[in-house]
Amino acid sequence: MDNAKGNYVYFLDSDDYISSDYLKNMYEKIVETNADIVINDNISKFEDENKDIKTEEIKNKFNNGLYNINNDFIKQRLINISVCSKLHKKSVIEQNHIRFPENIKCEDGYFYYAYLTSIKTAVQNNHGTYFYRIRNNSTTHNKQKSLENDIIGIFKLIYELFKSNNLLDKYEFPYSFLGYRSTIIGNYKRYRKEVLKLIDIYNLNIKEMKKDKKLKALLLSPNIFIYRINKFLFSIIKH
Repeated sequence: MDNAKGNYVYFLDSDDYISSDYLKNMYEKIVETNADIVINDNISKFEDENKDIKTEEIKNKFNNGLYNINNDFIKQRLINISVCSKLHKKSVIEQNHIRFPENIKCEDGYFYYAYLTSIKTAVQNNHGTYFYRIRNNSTTHNKQKSLENDIIGIFKLIYELFKSNNLLDKYEFPYSFLGYRSTIIGNYKRYRKEVLKLIDIYNLNIKEMKKDKKLKALLLSPNIFIYRINKFLFSIIKH
């Protein structure tokens, strides 16, 4: 990013690809609306090298259009924190000194919130497609001991970001980040223990945390078997 010369910054994972009109549509929309970010959640998955196996998955919770960055937007957008589905303004990145944390996984999470809490408007534009490669040996599909530490580490960075910028009263904190990958954590009990430590360290709001069904299951389940049962039960209960 230090060497980027253009007005906009886009990130593409090295093993994925995009349709030929993907960036064109993003660029035209950000110029047209002067929004601070363009979001395209039109994602099609395929397995490893077999590009013929595709399942389209639309992740967006918002329709095409311009949105103000408010509490609802911050809260609901957690479903997709990947920077690969967004076009960013380089001026915002530079003015707010936003960078990815180094030597830690799940770094998208920190960048996403650092950027989103620094802007006023976003435009949803689901034209063009991002093709996401499913790899059996990828970081997000492997059970790695280090991953649980990285999730905890990124959560701390996001919490400190909100705290230092007086955002804890402005936005509902995205506690669900902690439950996002809990089903692939290598050691469930160790990870849960670390989450409980966070609650004590930061005096986190347990009632707010339980609004997320996956995180609620994590907090109420002492082992992985009970967690899976609770996760299923909470998923079929509307409230």
